[in-house]
Amino acid sequence: MRFLSLERRILTSSKAENTKLKQAIEENAELKTRFEELEKKNKTDTSNLIAENAELRDSHEIGTEADTR
Repeated sequence: MRFLSLERRILTSSKAENTKLKQAIEENAELKTRFEELEKKNKTDTSNLIAENAELRDSHEIGTEADTR
């Protein structure tokens, strides 16, 4: 009888640990997806800022050239 009781406790403990691990894996997958989304957004934002800076630089250079004439 004691052996079966010990087996049940071990099984219950293993199931609880398994549940915790599954939750951790799911959370990790969600965080990875969110990270990839943010990384993509960051690249897009950086590209947009670079383009905007180039546009502002070009318009400033054109304005400066007109002032020197």
